[in-house]
Amino acid sequence: PDVEEGAKVLRHGSIPCYAYPDMACRTFNYMHQYRSNLRSNYERINLQMDLASLRAARLEVSEMIAKIRGTGRSLLTEAESKQLLRVYGIPVTACEVCATPEEAGAAAERMGFPVVVKLNSTTITHKFDVGGVKLNLHTRRDVENAFTEMKESVSRLASPEGFEGATVQPMISLKGIEIILGSSIDVQLGPVILFGMGGSLVEVFKDSALGLPPLNANLAKKMLQRTKVFTALQGVRGMKGVDIDALIDIMVRFSVLIMNHPEIMECDINPLIASADGILSLDSRVLLHDTSVEHFPTPAIRPYPFEYEFVHEIPSGGSVKVRPVLPEDEMRMLGFYSQAAWSEGCDPTTPVNDVPDAPGGCCRWPGAKPKAGDQAARSHLIKTCFADYDRSIVLVVEREQHGEKVVAAAGRCTKEHMSKDLTFALQVLPDFRKLGLGRFLLQDLITTARKEGGQHLKAKVHESNAGALTFLSKLGFSIQSSAGAGLVLCSIAL
Repeated sequence: PDVEEGAKVLRHGSIPCYAYPDMACRTFNYMHQYRSNLRSNYERINLQMDLASLRAARLEVSEMIAKIRGTGRSLLTEAESKQLLRVYGIPVTACEVCATPEEAGAAAERMGFPVVVKLNSTTITHKFDVGGVKLNLHTRRDVENAFTEMKESVSRLASPEGFEGATVQPMISLKGIEIILGSSIDVQLGPVILFGMGGSLVEVFKDSALGLPPLNANLAKKMLQRTKVFTALQGVRGMKGVDIDALIDIMVRFSVLIMNHPEIMECDINPLIASADGILSLDSRVLLHDTSVEHFPTPAIRPYPFEYEFVHEIPSGGSVKVRPVLPEDEMRMLGFYSQAAWSEGCDPTTPVNDVPDAPGGCCRWPGAKPKAGDQAARSHLIKTCFADYDRSIVLVVEREQHGEKVVAAAGRCTKEHMSKDLTFALQVLPDFRKLGLGRFLLQDLITTARKEGGQHLKAKVHESNAGALTFLSKLGFSIQSSAGAGLVLCSIAL
């Protein structure tokens, strides 16, 4: 009875109370595992994505998909699928489409023997089932005969219309582990990425892991680690390990491909051969949504917003790029924080509500300036760089300095809770002032807030900061009544 009375007091105070110690230990372990999982999601990322190449790839593939959907098709041929992957930097085998046996023979001679001949079809998905794959062909006669036999087999087992020529590809002698990398649509979550053991027995072993795009290097690595095949990829029984970083890069690029093109309903790379000598896609399949579909599934995680990238020419010469922050920017942002003049402005990358004890509603860095290795700095950088591009969007200004790209200015706009208004803050490093970067950044923040559906963009400025108040007034901000603690509310309608 005495214990029960004490337990009631603890429960009333929202303090967990367990009847047995093993239950308490089990709960503590779950909490520790949850904490560790969260922390591992935010490990520092060294992989740098080339945004310019990804932007160009996005445009090229969008045009390609639009042309295919314009013909009423939803299934891409293998040649089209490989071209799509190639544009995004995913290594694939060479592939040449041929309409006649003679063309196939000539292509094989140019490519070099041995070769593989595969069915080219816009209607048949599984080539093996209809005799649509001929392997290890060593002469031109073998290639021409294989072409003829394949045409007869497809006509017999499927339909004559299903045969639309064949592709000739080099016979890859790369010995390695067959894996699968694919995506499909979940009714609730939208696009989902799959990684696991591949090949013809993929549905037998069922060794796979699922993840939500877009993947970064950390999330891709965690997917790898959840599979049994990951142990083999690291090297086993005298076999050298695979370049895990290269495999992670392919997974990240694949997830970017899926996010950039919501028209894709299914995409499979199987097999993806991985060995110490390299990683190569041998076969792929891409299925688009039906042409009657106009509204595509929404991903569970918002992708990198390319639409908020801006380039500005500065009067003194050269240009600067304004873009959303990335997890890969962590070290650059640490350099930004170490040089920022906190006494002249607030931290531009953290919403006020995230630092409730910030003086006067101004979100300053709590304590000394951040240094590499500081736990407080690491926690703050996570909030800044691992953005969800939803509640808060941080924009950074890239500028060359001593041959390196640095963050010269940063700003953020944050959605207010239960409101269509957004708040903002920005700061330009002392070394980059008088270049017009503040004006460019604020104009881009206004554009971003407007596209996000905001009604007003607001900020609180200290009443003694005449320069900031004049700057905002020239850009159309109304200087409103005092917000208390010596602050003035500045607002602009969007």
